[in-house]
Amino acid sequence: MIGLPTKDINNGDIAILSGWGLTTYPYSGSSDHLQKISIPILKHYECSRYYPFSIEKEQFCTYNERGIGACHGDSGSPLVHNEVLVGISSFIIPCAQEE
Repeated sequence: MIGLPTKDINNGDIAILSGWGLTTYPYSGSSDHLQKISIPILKHYECSRYYPFSIEKEQFCTYNERGIGACHGDSGSPLVHNEVLVGISSFIIPCAQEE
């Protein structure tokens, strides 16, 4: 069973993102094993500092550093905070690259 959130997450909370997506960009092939990264959660008002598209107030984003993060093939991957599923990967900028 997967735990679901019962309270809001905070700006800067650290979550775990895992996935089987590409490990280098451009397109080099999927990972042979499950990848994971500890990554800060940013509330919608902080997301605009890193991403050029609109984030709704109910949404949040993650950002570690340029080139480190979700990549192609990671869409739908879980984002977990304190053993609770708080989100899934969506709207992935290719391999954490700036547009």
